[in-house]
Amino acid sequence: MKTEISNTLILQAHKEACNKWKELIEKECPSLFPKIELNSWWFNYLDEYKNIRHQVFRVVKIEGGRIYGEDYLGKPSSSSLEDFLNKNRLATKEEIESHLIKIWESKGGTGANFKCISSPSLTVTLRSSQKNKFFYEMESDELWYGTKENANCCYSNGNWATILPSQPIEVTLEEIAKLKGVDVSLIKIVK
Repeated sequence: MKTEISNTLILQAHKEACNKWKELIEKECPSLFPKIELNSWWFNYLDEYKNIRHQVFRVVKIEGGRIYGEDYLGKPSSSSLEDFLNKNRLATKEEIESHLIKIWESKGGTGANFKCISSPSLTVTLRSSQKNKFFYEMESDELWYGTKENANCCYSNGNWATILPSQPIEVTLEEIAKLKGVDVSLIKIVK
């Protein structure tokens, strides 16, 4: 007689088992017990916000049978191992990349100058029209801007590049008039 055992039953048995049996269950059902490591990226597919910036998060601490994560706002959360495995899965490279780009944008990185993490003496200008030039390297946990041959690191292992304040630009009345398609005499500067 063949008996079908549900994942819920396996997780419950794991919760109640002694350490020796826990190890055996984890060995036999590795997909139910992915290795949870510090700084690993996870996707919460039961998130009530239904917002990718809340769904992708990074594990920041594992202690006392609890997993601690942090979302893009730096908001901490924690759950038991069982709850964690029931509500989360490892995030894909594409999900992490999208998440990091959204954080970069929320920090004001689009259209800004920043100091490259890999070369702090280098100042990089990011044009808002060039958002598609980001790529994420999963092995090193880094978000890069540019091409593989010529890229600048804006995120590395939990650290963000320094976004520099925007520099004021100088523009003449004639340039404004040309841009707006009006005569210079019709331009009034207001503060």
